[in-house]
Amino acid sequence: MQIVWIGGIFDENTSLHRPAVSPAGVRWQRGFLQGLRGASVGAQYLGHLPEPLWPRGQCWIAESTGVRDQSVPGTLVPYWNLPIARPFSIVNRYVSTFKILCQKFGKPDALLSYNLAPQCTRLGTYARELGIPWISFIADQELSNFWESYRALTQDASGHVFLSWGAFQDCPSSPKYHLDGGIDDLRTGDPRRNGTCRIVYTGALSSYAGVSLLVNAFKKLRREDRELIICGKGWNADVAAAAKSDNRIHVMGAVPERELERICADATLFVNPRPASVPCNEFNFPSKILEYLSYGKPVVSTWTKGLAPSYHNVLSITEGDSPLALAAKIDEIASWDITRYRRQCERIQQFVVRERLWNVQIRRFMDWMKNNVLRT
Repeated sequence: MQIVWIGGIFDENTSLHRPAVSPAGVRWQRGFLQGLRGASVGAQYLGHLPEPLWPRGQCWIAESTGVRDQSVPGTLVPYWNLPIARPFSIVNRYVSTFKILCQKFGKPDALLSYNLAPQCTRLGTYARELGIPWISFIADQELSNFWESYRALTQDASGHVFLSWGAFQDCPSSPKYHLDGGIDDLRTGDPRRNGTCRIVYTGALSSYAGVSLLVNAFKKLRREDRELIICGKGWNADVAAAAKSDNRIHVMGAVPERELERICADATLFVNPRPASVPCNEFNFPSKILEYLSYGKPVVSTWTKGLAPSYHNVLSITEGDSPLALAAKIDEIASWDITRYRRQCERIQQFVVRERLWNVQIRRFMDWMKNNVLRT
């Protein structure tokens, strides 16, 4: 089976230092495509390097072979990054490059696209004209009139996949499928070797991700053996002020993957503080959840509609998304004795192996696609 994926996968340096590139989005797409290839599917991607619009960014974006992730085969198209011209340039390049791929390798068995950028919908329509099924994957969505525009833009789609459980439930189109992500391998570390409770957050330093909520909650934890480590892109005034006034808070910025793995391996617990009250979080799956669970350690989390019901069994859910509620749950987990702590770790590890390894997720997705999309 041959599949073309519409989305960009970049090397580590590009993911960390290019402001328009989402490291979480790159990790998700890389894991999915590597999972497909591990299941003997010939998967390759077609993408472009996101760049702030000129004059903030470069005028001409070349093919950018130096930023491409070499672990998965793919092509990055060049384009003019100018006002008005950019969307037309990107779409035209995608269509012409897709035609070349079809001539070179033959028509793929399916076209899969990541979110609803103009190039995704244009190629989706073109693929259907060629008799190639198009499956639309949605990672994030805007709430305002989303379903009305979604139905119009995906009328040529043969299937619909959502990372968010809430979006999957509400989607009026069919056939549809829920796939929030996967984990390559279960990793474990020694979380309590020196008695310090290391609380780790990774991700964007933005209000919608809840990092301001997190530092305000941490201020309520008075014990000196509590330590907060924050890793991620961006700058946040609340985080900067909290780190300046409290030497227990360590802001690491965007760190290389190997360093991030070391930090996570030394964590005692992880925190997903995404507030349910922020509108854009209602139908967003926080991909950091799976990254946290891959270490087999407790995760304190708020609850949003993007989370599937099965996560109730492995996440330590706060009673609301106030700083007081978040602090109370963090303190509760940090105070567990070693027996209860290890019991929760074992529960998480069993869930990961049974439900969220990429090879398990890919097998389920392929069964759905063969039975509901390719067969028809």
